[in-house]
Amino acid sequence: MSGMQRMRRAILAGIPLLLGATEAVACTCANISRDQVIAATPVVFDGEILRIEMDAIRQRQVTTFRVREAIKGVPPRVVLRLETVLKRMPQRTITIISGLGEAACGWDFSAGPARLTVGAERDGPNLVATRCTMAILNGRRWIP
Repeated sequence: MSGMQRMRRAILAGIPLLLGATEAVACTCANISRDQVIAATPVVFDGEILRIEMDAIRQRQVTTFRVREAIKGVPPRVVLRLETVLKRMPQRTITIISGLGEAACGWDFSAGPARLTVGAERDGPNLVATRCTMAILNGRRWIP
């Protein structure tokens, strides 16, 4: 294992502790830099909200973004939609899931700006955003 891989694993292992992953302090965010969060977060991009829906049990938001700028980990897959084909403008879209309960420490995308920097962790086949990651990536300007 290279030194870079060890460093990445150490940062990823420490992020839940730094960002307050326990239920008792579910949304107490550590004061770490934006660069540290980007280094430890698998997917980061500047995006614009296209659609927000609730999951079947109404506990998580499922938000689809148009990727404006890939910062890290954005798959190269391009999703073609009829309107983009007609305009000859293919666009990349990414779907992010975020829990809405206080203990979930999620990010409520419906309560803020339509365009922001998004950071997400992989949870199986899903990408999941948390309040602390989103707050740090967006300069703590706005927290839902």
